[in-house]
Amino acid sequence: MVATTSNVEVSTNNSGGGKLLRWRQRVGYWLYETGRFTANLLIQTYLMIYMTDTARLSVAAVGTLFLVCKIIDAVTDYLAGLLIDRTNSRFGKSRPWAFLGVILVTVGLLTVFNIPSDWASNSQLVYAYVTYCVFSLGLTFLNIPEFTILPTLSDDPEERTVLATCRQLAGNVINFFGTTVFASLLVFFIGKGLQGYAQVAQLVAVFVVVCIVVSLLLLKEIYVDNVSADNDEEEQPKHNLLKASVLILKNRRFWLFGLMAAFISFAFMMTLMCGAYYFKNVMDNPVMQGTAMMCLSGAQFIGMFLTPMLGKKYSKRVLIMVGIIMGELGYFGLYLAQPALVLVSYFIIGFGFSIAFTMYFALMPELFDYLEYEIGHPVSGITSSLTQYLVKVGETLNNVAIAWVLVIGQYDASLEVQKAVTKLAIRLNISLIPGIIGLLGLLCVFFLDLEKLYPTVRAALNKRQGKVETENVQK
Repeated sequence: MVATTSNVEVSTNNSGGGKLLRWRQRVGYWLYETGRFTANLLIQTYLMIYMTDTARLSVAAVGTLFLVCKIIDAVTDYLAGLLIDRTNSRFGKSRPWAFLGVILVTVGLLTVFNIPSDWASNSQLVYAYVTYCVFSLGLTFLNIPEFTILPTLSDDPEERTVLATCRQLAGNVINFFGTTVFASLLVFFIGKGLQGYAQVAQLVAVFVVVCIVVSLLLLKEIYVDNVSADNDEEEQPKHNLLKASVLILKNRRFWLFGLMAAFISFAFMMTLMCGAYYFKNVMDNPVMQGTAMMCLSGAQFIGMFLTPMLGKKYSKRVLIMVGIIMGELGYFGLYLAQPALVLVSYFIIGFGFSIAFTMYFALMPELFDYLEYEIGHPVSGITSSLTQYLVKVGETLNNVAIAWVLVIGQYDASLEVQKAVTKLAIRLNISLIPGIIGLLGLLCVFFLDLEKLYPTVRAALNKRQGKVETENVQK
């Protein structure tokens, strides 16, 4: 039974739509991640070095800023999940909040790289806090819907893997071209006598708006379980979401999945965040960062195309573990800091984490289904918000670790050549620390058994949803 309203199709069967609809979903999902990833890449790659080297905020203050803003995210992430789970609109559950997210992200991009140079340092820091928090709030309302909308696009595990691959493709394309384009634009605008960062952020903001808005017009939420199949005015059951949150937080498999996501995000994002410092001060070749990122992204392309084929032969769990192990080999090469080996290491890291992230994302709907099976009603919004908060904690600790290791290593942005101890600190930031955290992620994946349980879970949910459909028909 399917009832269609605007861009929402409420389904209780496994039809999945025709070929045209499947490709519409894939293109829409690809565009969504293209916009979201571009905004986040600019922030992750350049915001810290902009604040320390251009705005001249202290490294310790910037690290504390990232930590405080992510503590605030603890509230906003959970709020976003609650809002999505309680939303039943003609525009869907996830899409309305994504529209809010793109507005806030745009405001954040246009302001966060515009710290007034003539303000007092304390006023500059307050400005940085406000603008970065606005961006972070917007990113929350883009991140959470991206996860919660995936199970509504298809209930076929293989099609979900294809959609996750489309998402990974978007990230790979932006990774491949983004850093090089950003660097080229910075050089161009600085050559014109402009600040550079602000102008690049303005162009990125326009690109992000176009991608996200078009994607939300394309996507259709098909499998929205808690919307009445007849789309009438009758009151829907009100679930105790606070109680559901407690049950989720008591669930061992949720923690294994969430911590795995946090650890691998920490490890991979440290490669991006430390790159500008590493190539400028350790490799003495800032331009090499663009080449290294092209190696990383090129490897991600290869991994992305191989992942669907590998997914038919091996479990998601095994592929995530293999991807993390490859990343560990790459981090060892980065510590040695030899030019050719660095490029090879970036390639290995890109290939490994491409597989790991694609499979982690494809595994998330199975976590949603498992928790729905355990708790008794859909909790994808809350589950996504809690998982994403753990990921953000990982990324925040990443930022804080970078900042404080640089402080301990006596980093001084005014020096042309950094001290030997500073260079060592930067090498540890980009190799040893993410390597250790990656091993913790590997340990979590080893004990994760969602795929083993999935046939039982899916059969039970199908039986439960079939019963609901029968009751709706009788009404």
